[in-house]
Amino acid sequence: MHKKHKPRHAGTAVMLAAALSVILLTNQDRDEKIICLEAEIQQAVAGMATQTYQEALAGEKQALQYRYIKGCPLSQKVQREIFHICEDAALSFELVMSLIYEESGWDPECISDNGESVGLMQIQEKWHGELMDKTGCTDPTDPVQNVRAGAELLKRHFCTYQDPAWALMAYNGGQAYADRMVKAGKTSAYAERILRRAARYERNDGI
Repeated sequence: MHKKHKPRHAGTAVMLAAALSVILLTNQDRDEKIICLEAEIQQAVAGMATQTYQEALAGEKQALQYRYIKGCPLSQKVQREIFHICEDAALSFELVMSLIYEESGWDPECISDNGESVGLMQIQEKWHGELMDKTGCTDPTDPVQNVRAGAELLKRHFCTYQDPAWALMAYNGGQAYADRMVKAGKTSAYAERILRRAARYERNDGI
């Protein structure tokens, strides 16, 4: 009788089959991990793109909220600072810029009244010392410091008179002068010029 021929290395074949199964499972697991990783990467990229878009949109909105006066020699950085000061004081940016033009022609180093009135809004240390201390104005030729003090003064007059023309007259000539003008039913040429110019800025000088 012939003995049945037993395949040589049968155990090896089983081991190879088992190893192949493990390799296939490993490959499948690897592929699944790769797919998951790719999905995570795509999600992260999409998130970054969305974030970048949102940041860009926020930046655009931030840029659009500012207004600049055409022809004004003050830098946009300084005008943005003035814009924020006006926002904090609940004052019209165009009105304040018009007032600044009237007082100093937008010249931070403008000095008048025998050296007593200084800077953009012609702050007088003699009369406005308390305002300067409150707003941190140590150098009235500094445009931002000067406008902080001037805006605070204008805001106080607004709180007193509740009318832009009357507040402007008080800013220019003091409360006693404004009271006389109000009692007489008059508006000064100074106040009228500032109001007309501010209206023109709002119409023409946009964002």
